[in-house]
Amino acid sequence: MAFNNQCIWTATISYNGESRTVSYPLTCEFNIEKPGLADAKYLTLNIYNLSSDNVNSDFFRQNILHDVGKTKIIEFTAGYKENLVTCFRGLIKEAYSSRRNTDIITTIQAYDFGIGSLNVQPTSVTFKAGTSFAEAFDYVANKLQYIQPEARGVLEGVYNTDVTFVGTPLQILNQITNNHTFVDNASLFCLNNNEFTNDEPIVLDSLNGLLGTPEIRDNWVTAKCIFNPRVRPAQRVILNCKSPVSNFSNGTYKVFGFNHQGVISGAISGQRITTISMMYKDSLPNSNVNITSQTERQGEKLVEGTKVYTPTKEYVDNVYQYIRKNNGAIPPWKINSNISWYNMIGNNNTSEERYNQITPAIISNCIIIAKKLQDFINSSSLKGQKFVVSSGWRSIQNNAKSGGAPNSVHLRGGAIDFYFTSTSTKLAYDKAFKPSWPTYTYYKQKYNIIHVQSTLGKGGARRNWNDN
Repeated sequence: MAFNNQCIWTATISYNGESRTVSYPLTCEFNIEKPGLADAKYLTLNIYNLSSDNVNSDFFRQNILHDVGKTKIIEFTAGYKENLVTCFRGLIKEAYSSRRNTDIITTIQAYDFGIGSLNVQPTSVTFKAGTSFAEAFDYVANKLQYIQPEARGVLEGVYNTDVTFVGTPLQILNQITNNHTFVDNASLFCLNNNEFTNDEPIVLDSLNGLLGTPEIRDNWVTAKCIFNPRVRPAQRVILNCKSPVSNFSNGTYKVFGFNHQGVISGAISGQRITTISMMYKDSLPNSNVNITSQTERQGEKLVEGTKVYTPTKEYVDNVYQYIRKNNGAIPPWKINSNISWYNMIGNNNTSEERYNQITPAIISNCIIIAKKLQDFINSSSLKGQKFVVSSGWRSIQNNAKSGGAPNSVHLRGGAIDFYFTSTSTKLAYDKAFKPSWPTYTYYKQKYNIIHVQSTLGKGGARRNWNDN
């Protein structure tokens, strides 16, 4: 995340089948609060000096008492340069405008879909004996409005007798999963304590926005950093901080809550801070034995859709140690059937650059993105087609020579550029990648390659197919 780039924002209001967007360089003050996984997410947004057409329109007015039933949805995105990320998506609770000196300020208050009026009607549902927990979860999840399942971790077991649940849909889901279900930005998650989303980890250190020394209370850590819109609940955070506190432990943490707060403006300067509450992964309590059928402490798991897998820490360590012991040489191993370490870290990077710049986090990212690409090809009409990786991880020097952006995902090992040798690359993109995986891929006509990158939030890598 290139924090030295200009921070920009957009807010899109959808109402009655239409939408309206306002954006930077208008000034906005924002406060997004997600106290914990089980807690609702809230947005307070102050927008300065909207046009009179917007101020007086129904898009930017909502009376908390008299406009009950008017469904207005807000999506607030922010980021640096062109890398916008959806920070909040939910229902508008109240919207109004007021004057402060010479400024007209439009205030919008919103909350997530989990507690919004669309999903709070109580209901009851009965499951027959023999119904699995996963089947019950999926049945109720499909009843939610505007909320789509994104990740469901280990959910084992069946009901031995008929069982009836009563409550709102989200309450019932938490009864089924023993309070391991939450909503974020219109996405539904069911994750046990030892399970993480498959998002690219957030790295927190002095070079990546960390501010001051994190605060430690028992196994909880609270850290402040320069506004980072990529932070999501249940995401991994790799913390590396020089701290005088003797019980402080660097390593991998799990995000339980966060707060984004600040000012984004084309006219005035303003501070933007993200505060993250997290727990050290080795201190995470066991997930509920009724859900997992395991009584021992469970290792770290990553969840993508309904796939649950163990991060290959031992393998990552082996790759890292090979590079260190062999002065930056490339391990002679394959990551999967089509992609080798030569493909991912070999192209145009020198041994010295690999030795000095490769980290375990980069190696882990390389494995994740290689798996994403291979899994997609195997599940599409392109299965069996041969392709060549032209760029995976790039050193700082290689990225500059390649014309990559200063904050390129290639620097973190989270992207692959490749082309097909057994079919047309452009045709493969148009028929498979563009319709089925559009957000994190694009075709670069100048080099006849497809670019795929790890999940970075809505907006991701999407560009026009003829991007040059």
